Amino acid sequence: MIRQPFDRCEVWRSLRQVASILTLILLTGCALSAQSQPAKQNQERSGDDAQAQPDPRGTVTTPLVVEIKPPAQTKEQAAEERAQKAEQTSDRQWTRILTALTVFVSFLQAVIIGLQLRVAKQQRAVMDAQRVAMDGQLAATKEAAEAAKKSADAAVASVEAAKRAMYLSMRARMGLVKVKATDLDPDSSPVFHFSFKNFGGKGALVVRGEFVIMYLPPPKDVSYDGGHVLELAAHCEAGATIQISTLPRMTISQQFWKDIQDPATTGKFLYVYGVIRYKAGFSDDLHSVGFSMRYNPRSSRKKGKPMFSNDSTPGYNFAD
Repeated sequence: MIRQPFDRCEVWRSLRQVASILTLILLTGCALSAQSQPAKQNQERSGDDAQAQPDPRGTVTTPLVVEIKPPAQTKEQAAEERAQKAEQTSDRQWTRILTALTVFVSFLQAVIIGLQLRVAKQQRAVMDAQRVAMDGQLAATKEAAEAAKKSADAAVASVEAAKRAMYLSMRARMGLVKVKATDLDPDSSPVFHFSFKNFGGKGALVVRGEFVIMYLPPPKDVSYDGGHVLELAAHCEAGATIQISTLPRMTISQQFWKDIQDPATTGKFLYVYGVIRYKAGFSDDLHSVGFSMRYNPRSSRKKGKPMFSNDSTPGYNFAD
């Protein structure tokens, strides 16, 4: 589709060069003809002046009138005059022909220029169509690249998930699943029960637990001071659940019970947070599970039993 406009352009360019050459030849002929005509006219004028010289003799009152008759032309002069007239006629004819040719060549040049403009317009239309097609191809290529990137990212995520699942299947992994409280009443000593499940593929040995139950929020710097420290040796097989119970180091008074029932106005909560340490399989490396929760009076009223929700204090909710 692109080669044909360029071939036409070459043909028009050659025609234009030929027209320019013809114009140059015609202009040169016109110049030479114009130079020859003044010389011939000067020769004719000099001959006439020589033949028409008047006799200056006479008086003021009676001027001398002399009738000058041209001498009879000889055959050579008559032939020369006829030759001059024929040459002048021929020169005028050539001048007309050259003028007509000049006009024709100018018209031909105008036609060629118009055709070149048309070809250039067609070439521009072809280039615009190619540009639009290239833009579409680039957009399609970009979309394909983005789709390939997404596919690659999904493949990487799938591999990472598979690696993680395989890693978990090769070791124990503990996690907190439930916090329950019994005897959570005013002027009583409630008992808190923490349930942990082994989500891994191997057995675990829980060796230590630290549990803090108080009305103050967890400190910004992670610390479990003021709680119970339990030294344990609790086995938990893959998929099994163990429960660890402990007592708080505080008594819930009537006033504190009223305060935690409406924390929106009092700003007081009952916080439960802590951490357990365990060994995964036969390894002596210790792994940890941390948690932070608080008493939720609205859910408790709805469920009819003590309920706890996650607390967002940074640094306390984790598992390694």
